[in-house]
Order: sequence, then C-alpha cells, then structure tokens
Amino acid sequence: MYTCSKQPHGPDVLVVGEALIDVVNSPEVVTTLGVDGSLLMTPHGSVQVPAFPSLVVDTIGAGDSYMAALFCGLLARGTHGPAHQVQETPGRTAAAAAAITVSRKGAAPPTADELSAWRQ
Repeated sequence: MYTCSKQPHGPDVLVVGEALIDVVNSPEVVTTLGVDGSLLMTPHGSVQVPAFPSLVVDTIGAGDSYMAALFCGLLARGTHGPAHQVQETPGRTAAAAAAITVSRKGAAPPTADELSAWRQ
C-alpha cells in the first residue's frame, strides 16, 4: 500500500493514485484530504470517505491515528478483496479515529471502546 497526504484536491489526486497503482504496482493507494476525508484507490476503483465533523483542538497525531485504524481494518479484512464496500468500512473507522484525535489536545489516539462508540 502506498499512502500520501495533503495532496492537491480534484482530478490530480486520481491521476497520481492511478499512476502509483500502475507504476509502483501498489494494490492500494490511500490519500488523506484533511477536512475533505480520504480517497482509497485500488486497480478496481476508488471510494471517497468523508471526514467526520469534529471540534478541532489539535491536529497532532490525526494522520497517525487515521493510518493505524486503517491498517487494523485492512488487516481484519483479510483476503476478502478490495471491493468498494470492503474498503469503505476501514476508511470510515480511520476517519472516526482521526476525528477523535483532533478533538483533544496532544497526540492522543482513541481507544477501541471510543472507536466503537463513535461509529454507532
């Protein structure tokens, strides 16, 4: 998987993602877009996951929380493949992790219980 953040919004993100999939032969490319959410891409298509609204106190650790939650979700996915529906669930969990992290001071990622409560 290749990840990048703070890329320009719009068609450029898709072009860069497609190029990474083709050139680097990456099975998945994830681009975080800040308040605009994230874009998860595979050779089979892409899904945009919106950010959760949150009162922003501190952005330190948001990307780390996002990626940790995303990796956990993708590992839990196992070999079910990169279908859009399968991508969206870990993407939403990752967005929730980032939203919780920015809502408090310092790099304080959410606990599993906080993530479960947030997604309900």
